[in-house]
This record gives sequence, C-alpha cells and structure tokens, in this order.
Amino acid sequence: MKRLFLSFSIIIYSCQVFGVQEKVLVVYDPSIEVEKEIISNFGQALDYSKIPYELIDISTDINPEGYSLLLFATEMVQKLDVSTCDRIKDWVKDGGDIVVGIMGFNENLKEVFGITNSPSFISTNGLIFQEELFPGVEGLFLKERSEIQSLNVKLEEDVKVIAKSSDGLPLVWENSYEKGKVIYWNSCLLGNKEFRGFLIQSILKAQDIGVSFLANCGIIYIDDCSLPMLNLEMPPIDKKDTEFYVEDWFSGIIELGHRYGLRYTLANVFNYNKKTSPPFPMDEWNHGEIAIDGEMKRASPYLAHRFMEYGAEMGLHGYNHQPLVLDPLTIDTVEYSKGWESGSNIKEALNKAREQWIKDDLGPLPFTYVPPMDVYSKEGLKALHEAFPEIKVIGGAFFGNEEIKERIGLGDREFGPEPWNENLYCIPRVTAGYIMTESKRLTTISFIGNFGVWSHFIHPDDIYDQERRGPYDSWEGLCSEFDKYLESVTTNYPWLRWLTAKDAYRALVDYEEIKIESCEIEESKIYLKFSGYPIYFMVRINDGRAIDQMKISNCEAICTQNREGYNYLVFKATGKSVTLPITSRWVNHKPEIKVLGPSEDTECEEGFMIRWYDYDPDDDAKISLYYDTDNVGYDGTLIISGISEDDGDNKYYFDVSNLPQGTYYIYGKISDGINQPVYSYSQGRLIVKPVKTIDNVIAYPNPCFPDKGQVVYILNLPLDANTVYIYNIAGELVCTLEEEDRITKTGISKTAIWNVKDEKGKSVASGIYIYLLKSDKGVKVGKIAIIR
Repeated sequence: MKRLFLSFSIIIYSCQVFGVQEKVLVVYDPSIEVEKEIISNFGQALDYSKIPYELIDISTDINPEGYSLLLFATEMVQKLDVSTCDRIKDWVKDGGDIVVGIMGFNENLKEVFGITNSPSFISTNGLIFQEELFPGVEGLFLKERSEIQSLNVKLEEDVKVIAKSSDGLPLVWENSYEKGKVIYWNSCLLGNKEFRGFLIQSILKAQDIGVSFLANCGIIYIDDCSLPMLNLEMPPIDKKDTEFYVEDWFSGIIELGHRYGLRYTLANVFNYNKKTSPPFPMDEWNHGEIAIDGEMKRASPYLAHRFMEYGAEMGLHGYNHQPLVLDPLTIDTVEYSKGWESGSNIKEALNKAREQWIKDDLGPLPFTYVPPMDVYSKEGLKALHEAFPEIKVIGGAFFGNEEIKERIGLGDREFGPEPWNENLYCIPRVTAGYIMTESKRLTTISFIGNFGVWSHFIHPDDIYDQERRGPYDSWEGLCSEFDKYLESVTTNYPWLRWLTAKDAYRALVDYEEIKIESCEIEESKIYLKFSGYPIYFMVRINDGRAIDQMKISNCEAICTQNREGYNYLVFKATGKSVTLPITSRWVNHKPEIKVLGPSEDTECEEGFMIRWYDYDPDDDAKISLYYDTDNVGYDGTLIISGISEDDGDNKYYFDVSNLPQGTYYIYGKISDGINQPVYSYSQGRLIVKPVKTIDNVIAYPNPCFPDKGQVVYILNLPLDANTVYIYNIAGELVCTLEEEDRITKTGISKTAIWNVKDEKGKSVASGIYIYLLKSDKGVKVGKIAIIR
C-alpha cells in the first residue's frame, strides 16, 4: 500500500485567485536544524488539507508574485535584504497575504507586520484567544503553556489582537496593509503538531476567500470494551461493576450515541492477567455475571452483544492488556509491557482470542486493532497480521514518545499506512477522556480545523480511576461532562460525520486518492475540478461576499455558518467539477432545509435526535418538524414548530414513547414568510419498537438544568405503573408522581413528569435524586442529577 499522507509535498495545482495562481510559498531556513520539525509539521498540515505549496530557502531570491500567500516558517526573517523586503511590501500593497508562522522580525517589514518598535526576544506564558480565529477558538485559555518564546512587540493602534499571553503580550494578531493582510504568530507554537489546524485556519483567514479540503471523519473509540468484570462493588460506584457497566454506563453511552448520531468503535479485551507465555486461559472473560430477566448471563459477552445491537464496530484490544512487544518496557517507572519473549507466544495468545471471539459470536472478525498502552513492535504487528489477517486498521496514538519511536511504536503515528507493516493503516487517536479540558479543546478543534478529522477514545472504567474521572464521584456527573464535550464539537462543527474506524478507513483512503486538478477563485465564481468524488471542502469568506447557493452546481451545502466577520461553508462535491457563484450583495434567498437523520432505517424504543441542515442568509426563517407514515404528500403530524433557523443548533430530541409501534418518516418545513415553504423528508425510516422491559425506563434530560427551564421526564414506564417516588440521596421522600396528575399514558407506555419541586412546590437544590417505581415487570431504581 502506498503512503497516503506525505511528510511534505511540493505539488502545485492550477489554481487562480483573482488572476493569481493559488499556492502558498513557504519560506524556510534549511540551515537551522531545530526548524526542520517545524517545516515537517507545516508540510503535513498542508498535505492533509490539500492546500498546494512550494518551499523556498530564505537565502535565495524570494519573489512572491504568482503566489496567493507567503508563509514564513522561520524566525530568521532578518536575513531578507532591503530589495526583497521592498518587493514583499509592494506585493502586499497590491493584495498579497502573509502568515508569519514563527515569530521573526525585519526592520524593513515592521509596518507590514503592524509592529512599531524594534523588539527583542522575551519569555512569556499562557495563551488566551480573545477573538475567534475559527469556530470553537474564542475564549480558549491555555494556562499551562509556559516558557513561550516571543518578541516584546508594540503594535499599531488599528492592529486586531486575536490572542495574547497571560500578562497581555500579543501572541496572535491580524494587520491590514493597504489591500493585503498579515496574520502574525508571535511564538513557535504553530510548529507543534497539535497546532496544525490553527496554521490552516490562519491561511484561510488571511485571504479574502480561502478553500481547503476535508476528510470529514469523527471517530469515537471505546477502549477495553467489552471487558472482564469482577462482580465487585468498588468506589465510587455503589453497585457491582457488572450492574454498573451493563445498566448505567451502557445506557448513558447509548443515549449520547443517539443524541449525537455517534458510531462507536469498541476495542474488546478478554483478560488483564499479564500472561505472556502459555497457557492462555479465559477465566477473567467468563467471570462476571449479571441477572437478565431472571437468568444469569456472562456479563462481558452480554455487554458486547448489546453494543452490536446498537450497531457499534467490534474491534480488538488483544488477548490481554499487554502490548505486542518482545522485551519488557518501563519508562519513568511505568511498566508499559512485561514482554512476550517470542512472536509465537503473541500469536498463540491472539489465536486464543480469535477462538473466543468466534465461540461467543462477537460478530465479524475484527477489522480494527487498538494496541494496549498504544505500544507495539514490528514483531508484534507481524504476529497480529498472521493471527488476524482481517485487521486493517491500527488505532494507536497520534502523540508519542520521541526517544523510543524507532524501536517501539509508542504513539507518534500519522494518519496513513503503518510504516512497519504494509497490511495495516493508522487511524490514531488524538484525544481521550470524558472531560474537555482546555488542552483537549485545543487539540480537538485543531484537528477538525486541519482536515476535518477528530478521533477520540474513552474507557468504561474511567469512573473507577481518580485521575481520569477528575472531580466527579458519580457516573451521572462524568457522563454530563462528556455530553458537554460532544455538544461543543457538534455545535461548532455540525457538518462532521460520525463513522466507525472501519468506515473511516475507506473514507480516508478515498480522500487521499482524490486529486485536486483545479481550484480557480475568480471575482464572480469558484471553480473546482477533482479526479474523483465525493469529496468535502470548506470555503471561508472574509470580505463580506457570499456564495449564491441557488446557483451552485455538482455539490450540496452541508453547513453554512455566518460568524462574526466571516462566513464559512462546507460542501460535498457530487461531481468531478463544481461551480460556486459569488455574489457581492445579499439577495433574498429561498430558504433551504434537508433532514439529515434518520439517514438510514433506525430502530428506536425511547427517543431519537432529529438533525437537519438549514440555510437562509437573509431572514430568520422558522422550522417545523413532522412525522409521517410515508414519504410523500407532507401530510404528517406536527412534532414541534417555531424553531429559529438562526439558532445554529439544528437538532431536536424526539420522544417517541407517545407513538404506536410502527415505521415513520421525519420531515421538516422551513418558511421565511416571503418565499414558498420548503420541505424535506428523511432518507431513512424511524422504526418504533415497543418497550420490552422495565430496564427501558430512563430519566431525561439527565442531568437536568432547571434554571434553563428543563423538567425531568421519566420515560417508557410500563402501563401498569401508576406511581413514581422521588427521594433525595439521604433516602427522604421528596415527592410522589401519581396517575391522572403527573403520569400520563403515551401510546405503548407511560411518562411521568417531575417539575423538579418537592411536595410543597419548592424547587429542590442541586444534587443526586433517586426515582423508584414498581410494576408487574419488577422494580426500577434510577438516579437523576439536578444541576443549578
């Protein structure tokens, strides 16, 4: 398999920007050893996003004519002589744009950079974004960024500061110089891997109109799932681990999956026994038990089958949690691997895993392998391929240990073929955990901003680990944090498509194989030509103009966001050539709507998150959602109306518990009050299934935020349930929800509504509350988190 993503490229495509060929001239200094990694990172970021560029030595004659943007990738800008600086000045005056990716200064370019003094180097710390460089960035505060090497600059009054240090030193700014623009990074931060998306978005921001390309893949891995279980109660959870994983944790993860349309990729591990020599027993895998409908079942395979019903991809984490390396590996007192002694031992253990996989019918043999501790070796990959030739994807870590990467794979992998084994393809994970720290926020938005890819992983047992669960001692709290993480991503990047690792593999390979044959940006249109399709791309417009979406050809708009000072649009090409007309004035566009989910036939017992795309640049159009028994006539039943097209959320949780069992289509209507309403049916059907057991009872939303006007709905109550009791964590009765008062029949089940008040009508405080109900189907006890 050829290498799909290169370290850097010097391919130049035929692209026109107002008569100028669109390509980036990257100025670097090959004599500076420490800057070689910076150049490699810049080149990789540009390759991922398919922005063409050319490298030029700063010591040679530099002429930016014919280039759309000049990118300084060296701090040795002082090497430019006066005549070269004058040439660059004239070019910027005429509309050329610059990104200074590494702080550098030249006295002859100070006014172009917006600098008034002759700065010296200084060390600062912290990074605060006070302006929106691109969606999701504004307000980002990296306190832990210390020892940032910068210049102690003073800026012109009209310079727009985008980010500063903790002590107020400008670190990123925008300066207009006659017809041209400069985005200046006053540090070396852009040279780091986690800032690649910030480089690409700086390039797009610097130009009047910029185009970049997207693989458009969101991948959520769940490591150690399914996993061996202990039948033990462990803090901070007050029930056995089997019950927690199968009931609470699974329900929370599946609810989030439905809410955001996630496609999980699991990494199954059979044991934690650290055995690296035969025999290889399966005692741990078979140990955990749980009662299901009065029958004891093995909890680990049962959990795996529940995920398979949801549609998750079952991947492999290994026979046990030992990395596939021969020699013991300890780094900074942490034992990464006990060592396997021989490749035959590795293969024998993996064959045992394969045997158990087939015995427990865990679905198709795995396509994806996630290495324990993100560690593996050439010998281990050879044994893996021999035992599981079906495996094509290896989901290691993107960031890794530089010191040992030549002999042991401890992360540090790019997206593309595994360099140690041509049979495998790397889809590394860039972030992890349930809680979006500022550092994870940076990495998440950076990768999405680079080429529209985010790969993330969590563990089922994170709640049992003090470090990984952070300040949360309850699953409800930790799950709520992951909900916020996902909501942030989907709000800022609603176009991101969720894929399993298997599907992402095909998408990434297809993405790289498509070549951009032409990208012409003229005064009145953007013209693109590709070697194949479909392919996703982003258009960023910074000068107030717009794309006339009524006249676009061979593409469909996936997302349009009108941000402060710029618009960005994401399109999907549906042909080998695309034309996007540019208009210099707003026209009253006919509104647009497309119901995105369900995109395929989807079974549902509780509720479904309806998602849609809408567009109306000149009116606050209103959206209504309906369900229908067929997909013709637009004569269905109203779900909700009056949703503002401008709210940007584009999702609505549809409680289907009031629907009879059956098959339905969803359709949306958008109306601006000027043009005729526009309608759109969902492509897939919603298959509503009856509530089977009391286990389907859930509280929603959970957590509940009463100060936002939310109340708690306890859904899917059996028809014989007439009373629900609400207790506080001390076991005191808070209120009783009863038939004909706060419990109503909704089709094939009942719904109880708690207004988050006690029996006296007083609002309850923040905390964990318990709901209890009894039915012929059994007793159901659950938790509700109230947050004010």
